[in-house]
Amino acid sequence: MSPKLELTGEELAKYRDNMRHSAAHVLAEAVVKLHPEAKLTIGPPIEDGFYYDFDVEQPFTPEDLKAIEKEMGRSIRGNSEFIEREVTREEALEQIKDNPYKVEILEGMQVFGHDHAPRGHMHIKFNNVRVPKENILLGVGRGFEISQVRLGPGRIHHCMRSIGKAEKALELMVKRGASREAFGKPLIKLGKNLEVVSRARIEINAMRLAVLQAAKAMDVLGNKEARVYVSAVKAMVPEKVCEIIDAAIQIHGAAGISQWTPLADLYTDMRHLRFADGPDEVHHMVVGRAEVQKYGLW
Repeated sequence: MSPKLELTGEELAKYRDNMRHSAAHVLAEAVVKLHPEAKLTIGPPIEDGFYYDFDVEQPFTPEDLKAIEKEMGRSIRGNSEFIEREVTREEALEQIKDNPYKVEILEGMQVFGHDHAPRGHMHIKFNNVRVPKENILLGVGRGFEISQVRLGPGRIHHCMRSIGKAEKALELMVKRGASREAFGKPLIKLGKNLEVVSRARIEINAMRLAVLQAAKAMDVLGNKEARVYVSAVKAMVPEKVCEIIDAAIQIHGAAGISQWTPLADLYTDMRHLRFADGPDEVHHMVVGRAEVQKYGLW
């Protein structure tokens, strides 16, 4: 009878991960011995052990699994020595640099030269990454369909927040224009500044009503049928809000692009939204196509 090692309490908590890690290496050794052509890579710890992925020409059969288990037992009974060695992050990266199966986090992406964490995205490279069949959502080839279900409400949410930013920019614009003087008059009364304020208010009100219309269309018609309304606000709102924030920056002078006001951050965040969840051109295409279809021209 093979000897059994029983651990309880704190000992179990202390050594369980090491045992599972060692078992994963025993598994890999057995697979490579029985299937020399197999390619393998180790994945992250999972609830009941460590994850190994094997790339073989044919899936393992029940007979293969029995043979692998038998080989693992032979290896354990052979008193194989396990040596635990701590390595630095640099040493670990060096060890796996030639591994053809891995996910590489290359860098954190910046927006307009600034770190966008924690709201931003990483530059990630997937090397021969596979998704288990049971983890596929909805079905193979239906990823775009899934994204559209989420992006409809998401685009409206972006537009709602953007209108709030436009309101803040307009408030700052008016207060700045009223508090500074040039040529003996408040800035707000010079040139076409009153018209700039007027246009900002008109456009904010128009954007708010258009977003309300799109949200109502989603509630009544559903995501698919409301896509033209959603694309319309997604194309219009970020562009118009950018213009309003830009006008507010202009009336602040150099202070508008400094850390003294939130306008610079508002502008960079707003400008990137003209790409997020689909660039302007795609949404204009959706709206324009729907319009010409009314005349049988598409």
